[in-house]
Amino acid sequence: MHIIKRAWLAFSWLALAVAGSTAPGVVHAAGYPDKTIRMIVAYPPGGISDITARMVAPKLTEILGQSVVIENRGGAGGNVGAHAVAITAPDGYTYLVTTTSFAVNPALWGKDAGYNAEEDFIPVSLVSSQPNVIVVNDAVPAKTLADLKVLATQRPLGYATPGAGTTPALSADYLFQVVWKSNMTSIPYRGAGPAAVAVLGGETPVASVALASVLPYIKTGKVRALAVSSKERVASLPNVPTLYELGYKDIQDYNWTAVLAPKGTPPANVKIMSDAIDKALKTPAVKTLFDSQALTPVGGTPEYFKDYLHTEIVRWANVVKVTGAKRE
Repeated sequence: MHIIKRAWLAFSWLALAVAGSTAPGVVHAAGYPDKTIRMIVAYPPGGISDITARMVAPKLTEILGQSVVIENRGGAGGNVGAHAVAITAPDGYTYLVTTTSFAVNPALWGKDAGYNAEEDFIPVSLVSSQPNVIVVNDAVPAKTLADLKVLATQRPLGYATPGAGTTPALSADYLFQVVWKSNMTSIPYRGAGPAAVAVLGGETPVASVALASVLPYIKTGKVRALAVSSKERVASLPNVPTLYELGYKDIQDYNWTAVLAPKGTPPANVKIMSDAIDKALKTPAVKTLFDSQALTPVGGTPEYFKDYLHTEIVRWANVVKVTGAKRE
């Protein structure tokens, strides 16, 4: 009888193990997560980081078996949200969702950022990537980038950006001020969403923003896209040329969205979240959503993102130096 009982218990545990290895909730084997997870987006609603986070969060909730909620904390070029996460308890229940500005801020803000980008965070996942785009309000007579260059010699022009230190701002600063040597004025807003609204309403005639934030307006003809910052054209905007093909071959800038955890977060929890993001990005539902916003899913390991982040920090430090960019 004891032998039969032991055999039955062994079989029961084996059955549970097999079921757990194939069930969507396999992550619970480590006891994590067992409560709501916060994703703090370092920008206001409407920007690329916010759009990306809200597309992925529902699928993460499904995969992890716990609610994943989005909280926007914009300000200071992403530093407000980043600092909030840096000082949060590193238990795996609070993550930072940020953009390429996270790689720019070390050169732009230094110690005043309130955190060290590489020492105070653990890279989790590089989630998405897309180019920036230069757009004009539909009332602006410029039909091409060359037209805009001529127009810039005839009248004062301001261009909206998501804020000082964002890649759309740096790309535009480099093109308009360093290459063109024009008198166009950069007008920083608190995120891509507000910058997109500014050009849409005619508050500024021009804007340089991440593509996702203005794509709906481009498709409805309310703003006109003049060029994108990728080397290849964007599939959803086949008639919009790249800066590369227009002769600006040194401008190949991408606005990525990534997830990081505060330093000290258990490696096992980081891996679970990274794997969950990777799994979410491969689902047809998320792929369809990303396609609708011209976003390219990336994914990969924390180690991959760590190396990528370091190269980005070095690269953007040089751009900040060349443009003479100043923080807000």
